Amino acid sequence: MTGTPMRLLRKLSLRQKLQAVIMLTVAAALLVACGALLACDIAALRESIQTETQTLARMIGENTTAALSFNDPRAVSELLEGLRAQPSILAACIYGKDGHVFASYGRQGVLPPFVPSQAGDVRSGFIGGRLILLYPVTLEGQHLGYVYLASELSALRERMARAIGIIATVAPESDLRSPASPRANRQSRHPFQELWHSRGQTDRRRARPFDRPLQ
Repeated sequence: MTGTPMRLLRKLSLRQKLQAVIMLTVAAALLVACGALLACDIAALRESIQTETQTLARMIGENTTAALSFNDPRAVSELLEGLRAQPSILAACIYGKDGHVFASYGRQGVLPPFVPSQAGDVRSGFIGGRLILLYPVTLEGQHLGYVYLASELSALRERMARAIGIIATVAPESDLRSPASPRANRQSRHPFQELWHSRGQTDRRRARPFDRPLQ
């Protein structure tokens, strides 16, 4: 089994071996370039998701300062219900000044809300396939509490799957086959070579009636 590729390699001409090396080099360069583009795209999307979530947390914090100041958890709960318009938000929570849960929200189908019981237990960042964010709520320099948001990363996973699908589709289309195949040889010819080859075949067919000796 191990000797089969070597035997096939020995049967190739020098030109075919050079073609194989060039095609493999191009394929490797394309894979590296696609991987780099995919990594940059994912990093940009992660940063965009984080920025959007931080903006949402800031807006929630600015609208809960009065409720936190007057100890009105009902108003905070009504505000958090507005997150149903944000399907990417799995859970949200407002912590009071003491770090304990003041009001919480969980997306439908994700109940009860999986939020830490205290703000001190929260770790911000991309954790467990989710973006966890803890944003401080302040009013005129006075600390009032925290906004906790847990966002899913379905958009990121969809982008990755789509990019990998594109790479998997484009790779076979590059036709990186063995240069020893007839198709590869035909594709590697210059158009003028194809024209000259077809002309030579036509000339030989025309000459066939005269190939026989005269009797």
